Amino acid sequence: GGNDTGLSGGNDIAELLLETENGEMILQANMVIGADGAESTVREQLQIPVERYDYQQSAIVTRTKLKRSHHHIAYERFTAQGTIAMLPLVDNECATIWTADNVVINKLMSMSSDVFLQELQKEFGYRLGQLQSISERFTYPLQMIYAEKSVSGCAMLLGNAAHTLHPVAAQGFNLALYDVAVLVEKIQEKLRNNENFLAKDLQLVSDNIQSRQASIIKTSHRLTRLFSSSGTTLGFILPLGMSSLNVITPIKKRFINMMTGRLGQVPNLLIS
Repeated sequence: GGNDTGLSGGNDIAELLLETENGEMILQANMVIGADGAESTVREQLQIPVERYDYQQSAIVTRTKLKRSHHHIAYERFTAQGTIAMLPLVDNECATIWTADNVVINKLMSMSSDVFLQELQKEFGYRLGQLQSISERFTYPLQMIYAEKSVSGCAMLLGNAAHTLHPVAAQGFNLALYDVAVLVEKIQEKLRNNENFLAKDLQLVSDNIQSRQASIIKTSHRLTRLFSSSGTTLGFILPLGMSSLNVITPIKKRFINMMTGRLGQVPNLLIS
């Protein structure tokens, strides 16, 4: 084991300097992938600047026990008290993510587990039947983090290390899958042609990804700001708009395909 003290991403070789019990050690690689989350150490070591937007919101994350089966269906509810997502797990449990302004989140976190469960049932409703109990609650601040570039020499950022989004549009995982699919397809192409995968190829992959994902990131950001807006009119229009999108199948299908990277040229890994 050891502590990394420096990472450099040259055009041909990336080097990582480690401090170990036996002194310094240098590790080298032809390619480094930084997929280490929103507060990426790889990104920091490469000194890649980021753009941040603080939504002044947080997310409560917990597990909720249900009285009946969730039938492997995920739900997201938009309420005056924030957005509540219920994602199916095993054994009649759901991962619960409640996002709202920090004032609302602080109030919810101050409640006892029983009172919080009652508030969750009241705001989410009975689509999943009676909510039985919750596990320990955790909170996370919500920001949009966007790296000014995703490639430095032969090192590349993927997933949240390159772009961290607000969870309201549920696009972070889709973007990460798209990143991986485009990169893998390019590597496979090089292997089939018995060619080396070079730093310039990483830049081509990054350009491809960013050209396709720019609109998705902008849409996610705008949706977040829209759902964060207050006002009686918006409070009426937003649920109506989401309901309309849900019932107009062609529009819904095109919107989903766009947000999941399935419009235009689609990487093979994303074709099911």
